[in-house]
Amino acid sequence: MDRISAHRHIDAAKAVLSIDNTGAPLPVNVGQVRELAPIRDNPEAMATAMQTAQATAAAEGRAVTARDIRAAVRPEPAPEPPAEQITEEPEPPTTSAETAVRDRLAVHYSSATDEWATPQDFYDLVHAEFRPALDVCCLPDSAKCDRYFTPDDDGLTKEWTGVCWMNPPYGQEIVDWIRKAHDSARDNGATVVCLVPARTDTGWWWDYCRHAEIRFIRGRLRFGTATASAPFPNALVIFGRDPKVVFWDHARNTRGATS
Repeated sequence: MDRISAHRHIDAAKAVLSIDNTGAPLPVNVGQVRELAPIRDNPEAMATAMQTAQATAAAEGRAVTARDIRAAVRPEPAPEPPAEQITEEPEPPTTSAETAVRDRLAVHYSSATDEWATPQDFYDLVHAEFRPALDVCCLPDSAKCDRYFTPDDDGLTKEWTGVCWMNPPYGQEIVDWIRKAHDSARDNGATVVCLVPARTDTGWWWDYCRHAEIRFIRGRLRFGTATASAPFPNALVIFGRDPKVVFWDHARNTRGATS
């Protein structure tokens, strides 16, 4: 067991001991313990959070998940009252060139258009190597595996096992999917092959992706029915593989490892 995993299990044991005498349900894995981290110095608050999570899960006839605990620890804030109506000066008209650039970038950064299909020729290479059996995050008409989870299924609440494929939404919620992939590999022994933006400046990249095999993809991919390539580079992150960095020329299917 590496040092990081050892400390996580120690923290898990401490959390269980601190609320064991309260009568509250106990977290069953390290992922659930992590969600209690913001209140781990307050056993009563942890007990209350676990009871709230159990009530939520029981109402839906299922087991408690890390997501239930997260919601109990960090509840959504109440919506703010509508602001006073303010009349603003209209923005100056944009040029056709500015509009074209804005629309091209919006495709890849707005939450309304996050779910873009994986390029089939790229996925064919992934499938030939890994043979994924479960697509954990897709629309019905873009599923890459016989088994898949759609937004209605809410893949974040499901168990991921075996070899999985993930092309997650690229908005702010991407951190939840990356965390789930990381935890599924660590806790369930899954191999989760993820196509993600190579955003090495983000917290989720440093917190999770660096513990996996990372393949930086040469060039830029063209998603779905887009007429232009994405305005950002992508990487293939493989949770369940030993950490290393690879430069992947997928057009030639050649790889060179650096570590």
